[in-house]
Parts: sequence; structure tokens; C-alpha cells
Amino acid sequence: MSRAVGVSLESLKPLAKAATLPAIVQAVTARASRATRAATDTIRTAAKALSVVSQIVSHLSASSVKTWLARDSDIQLRTAVQDTHTICRRGLETLDFEVEVIGRDDELMKRQTFLIVGNHMSYMDILVFASVQPAVFVTSVDMGQVPVLGHLCRSGGSIFVERRHRERMTQDRSVLTETLKRGHHVLIYPEGTSTNGLEIRSFKKGLLTAAQEAGVDILPVVTSYVSVDGKPFD
Repeated sequence: MSRAVGVSLESLKPLAKAATLPAIVQAVTARASRATRAATDTIRTAAKALSVVSQIVSHLSASSVKTWLARDSDIQLRTAVQDTHTICRRGLETLDFEVEVIGRDDELMKRQTFLIVGNHMSYMDILVFASVQPAVFVTSVDMGQVPVLGHLCRSGGSIFVERRHRERMTQDRSVLTETLKRGHHVLIYPEGTSTNGLEIRSFKKGLLTAAQEAGVDILPVVTSYVSVDGKPFD
């Protein structure tokens, strides 16, 4: 039998001294179990991702129809923002995201309009924030040109700004100001880029004056990721 598998009994002696047969069997079983769990987790993650994509496609279709029927631009924007809030909340539930909000005043958010200023760590920031608070997001014109993501941003009522050209600043700020005056919360990421969250970069101040021009307060918010799959987020 040893010749059939190409392994001599002599070669197994060092291994036998290092571990008993049950221990070897347990180790092989453990490795197999980890591989099985990894494959199962991958399948589950893929299924969740497909579910979220399906929800997004459904959202885009329904939102497009409702926006077309609304005609009025303000109603169109409110519809888009509210639909985005709903789909983000459902999407995070599908992905098993747990979102905890600290210090939120629901009544205040209903009574007042804010220019919301937040830190930016990843694309998930938008999904997380939109899931708890309907708002108009400000993003770059470059994002608007990205396939799928750009369409999602437009469907959600996002405002696209061009930070690289000063001559566009006045025009972009006017759009923000008008949106705030119409009673929509607007969220901007003044650092202008994503970071690891360990430090605050210099703010791009040009758009912040929209709050003063619209006569609204600035509301600072912080997004922090605590853990991923039960492990501390690093």
C-alpha cells in the first residue's frame, strides 16, 4: 500500500513523532472546514451583492418613471432623494450593515435645512449616510462620467461640481445655494477626497459659503467604521 501512494512508512516516522494520528485528522478536517466556510461566505456575499444590484436596478426604473411623471423639478428632486434613502437603507440591511447614529435630532432635521459637512473614507459613506438621512449629495463631475455609478448619482439627485476650475465655482455654489433655499439638506465632503480617517485635510472652502448665502446653518457629521466581520476596522 505504501508503494501505491508513493510514500514509504519510513518517511512518516518524523511526522508520527510530531503529532498523533487523531491530531493529523483533526488538522485536515479543520483546513477542509475553513475552506468550506470560505466558499460558503463567498457565495453568500455574491448572492447579497446580486440582491443589492437587483434592488438598485428596480430603484432606477421606478425612480425614472416617478421623476418623469412628476414634471416639477422640486418634486423630482425630493422623489429622487427619498427613493435613494429607501434603497440605501434596504441595501445595507441586505449586506448586514449595522448603522448606529449618535446625537441625531429628528425634529431639528425636519424643522431646519442644513449644509452638512462630513469626512469621506469610502464609497460606502454615501450609502451609510443616505440610509439614515435623505439629502442631496455633492460629487465631482468625474464621478458623473463613471459608468453605472454616475447614473446612480444622477438618479439620486446629486449635484456635480468641477473643483479644478475656479470659473465654475460661482456657478456650482449658486446651484448649492438654490438647493438649500428650496429646503433640501445638502451634504458635501470639503476635503475633496477620501482619506483613512486618521486626520483631517484642508477644506475646499469655495462651496461652504453657500450656507451663508442660503441663510442656513452648517451641520458637521463624522462617519466611523468600527468593525468588519466582527474584527476591529483598521
